[in-house]
Amino acid sequence: MAQATACSPSQGIAELRPVSAPRHRSGTSFRQVEQCLGSEEAIVAHLFKCREKELSLCPTCARPVELVPAKRMGTYSGTCCQAFHRIVTMGTLFERSTWPLTSWILAMVYFANSRSGISLAFLQTMFGLNGGSAHIICKRIRQHMALLEDERQLGGPGEPVGLSFQRIKGARGSRIQSRSVLVMAIHDASHVVPVVVADRRPSTIHPIVRAKVRPGSILVYRDRIEHARLNQFRSNRGLARSFAIEPASRYPGIDNAILVFWMHFRRVIAAGHGHFARGNLWLYLGEFAFRFNRRSEPDQIFWDMVSRFRPLVGRGA
Repeated sequence: MAQATACSPSQGIAELRPVSAPRHRSGTSFRQVEQCLGSEEAIVAHLFKCREKELSLCPTCARPVELVPAKRMGTYSGTCCQAFHRIVTMGTLFERSTWPLTSWILAMVYFANSRSGISLAFLQTMFGLNGGSAHIICKRIRQHMALLEDERQLGGPGEPVGLSFQRIKGARGSRIQSRSVLVMAIHDASHVVPVVVADRRPSTIHPIVRAKVRPGSILVYRDRIEHARLNQFRSNRGLARSFAIEPASRYPGIDNAILVFWMHFRRVIAAGHGHFARGNLWLYLGEFAFRFNRRSEPDQIFWDMVSRFRPLVGRGA
């Protein structure tokens, strides 16, 4: 990739994208990416600006400290209660990787521009990788997308939000074919937030809904069973205490997005991802939701992917 200088810190997509870059409704071009993230130095500088607030905290007293670049690229040092060093890639999908950062960025562009995800065989062919390396790279990028999408909340004062459940099985020959996985989808008319759950008990569902739905939203139900489930434990933990509850018949467009979401997700899984462990289903759901919820602006998907870097530690990185 061509040499480039680092862009300004990314408070949002608009600040990271080149100002003169044209909008492409089909995705993001490599030329656009080269203007901002075309070299190792530019990527490291961007990572530092995205993570400066968390990296500059003193490990002893948690006060912010000014960091200065160390001799090794990607490493910064600071002094407060004691001298300490920070590596900008630590905790991200790039952690302890010998693969060039420019290649990581290219792989992320492929993921962003794909409508159905990238297979291991494709990554092996494009970058000349072995199966193990391609598997780790794919899993980390999916995990990065899933964790970013996990921050999404739906609804708002007076806005309807629906809940639905689906049993997901793998394609023929899949490891999860014999046992389905329960997925709860929180959705409005255009966005979907899927969450893998153990069961439909209120003690399992209610905390997730409170975390994913903004206060003041209206939860819609379709039958008496759903209505009872939302009202259960009303005296202490029922959702009826926090949200208004109304029938779905008042909001005819509430199921539009979720129907399209499951139709395309099942097609994608059956076509290219028939073999995956049950514990990895949340990765594929998160990746697909990340792309689905930005379907009206596909040229923004990549810039959203590199606007924040959540830690992958503790989630099977």
